[in-house]
Amino acid sequence: MSAVLSAILGLYVGHAQSLDTVSAQVAQQEMQRLLAPAGIELIWNKRNRDVSQLVVVTFDGSCSLDALPASPAGYTTSVVLADTSVSSGRVLPYLRVDCDWIVRTLMPTLEPLSMPLRRAILGRALGRIMAHELYHVLSQRKDHDRTGVAKASFSLDDLTAHRFDFELSTIDEMRYARRPIPLLADAH
Repeated sequence: MSAVLSAILGLYVGHAQSLDTVSAQVAQQEMQRLLAPAGIELIWNKRNRDVSQLVVVTFDGSCSLDALPASPAGYTTSVVLADTSVSSGRVLPYLRVDCDWIVRTLMPTLEPLSMPLRRAILGRALGRIMAHELYHVLSQRKDHDRTGVAKASFSLDDLTAHRFDFELSTIDEMRYARRPIPLLADAH
């Protein structure tokens, strides 16, 4: 599917502790692949570039793949891997990604893999998780779809499978519902 790019989304991405460059590049590529059908181009940490909207992304914990963490006692797959700020009923352009939980969630898949494959899998998962949060910002929806990248929770397979996409109706919604959301300092 080919789409005409109609919006440039600027991402100001904060420091992600121990995130390697390969995982970061794969995450960027996966996000662009997921959002391109909605006509959205992503620009990462570039100054002096006109953007339709700016989104701030922060990372909690460590994205290190060097020593995989042990699963904590009582570990559950029902954890929040990322979230988006909401104020006065509006979804704000602030995303928080929890690298510790993402790496722990991916551990069963990552453990037997070589480091290059671990990096690719982590990047793919990060891209899908961040694209999900961008869906909330772009569509201004706090609810979720039944399937695809906009569904409420992801399985391990959703995070790691070769393909996982937004529903076509969600792509259309992001394309047509897009409007700049003010940063907190600009909000009235």
